[in-house]
Amino acid sequence: MTRFKHSGWWIPAIAAAALLVAACGGSTPGTTSKGTLTVGGFNFPESDILAQLYGQGLAHAGYDVKYKLDLGTRAVVVPALQSGQIDLYPGYAASELEYLNKGKGEASPDPVATTDKLNTYLKDIGAQALTPSAAFDGNAYAVTKANAAKYSLTKLSDLAPVASQLVFGAGPECKTYKYCLPGLMSVYGLHFKNTLTLDTDGPATRAACR
Repeated sequence: MTRFKHSGWWIPAIAAAALLVAACGGSTPGTTSKGTLTVGGFNFPESDILAQLYGQGLAHAGYDVKYKLDLGTRAVVVPALQSGQIDLYPGYAASELEYLNKGKGEASPDPVATTDKLNTYLKDIGAQALTPSAAFDGNAYAVTKANAAKYSLTKLSDLAPVASQLVFGAGPECKTYKYCLPGLMSVYGLHFKNTLTLDTDGPATRAACR
């Protein structure tokens, strides 16, 4: 059962597990360190935090770390990895797989199996997904406290009778991403009054919720 958060509007990409996607042979030898690595990130706060966590871990291990955060969606980040602008980025096993396979539905709840399948696609761009962490991530959808009380909303299915009266807002990938708006429509039958392309738990989304 998916719960609403009653403040904020947090919609990260759905994930089987958090993992690191790295370009093969991406480090540059240095004179006083193990090399220099550039860590990239998507354009939402959680990605920035994960990039910093991984980056600080690499720095502690002896690498010089640079950051290119808030790059954009996967349509920007994946080519940046492929072209060498970044050496690695923290990603989401299921989401990376479904992006690269163009939505074939090959992701599963098993993070190891999903990561193995993901690597069959990543090898074509000279990259590899490393061992996934035990962390689990998933979409969360928020409404204001006022609307939660007004419509007695506690779970996603409660939206079905009232969705046509509400405006849905999310990050730029949501309208076409199968685990976001298309999934809400097909699984829960949610058809909103209007949909807005905002950001992912950023200032535009928070302002629109007020």
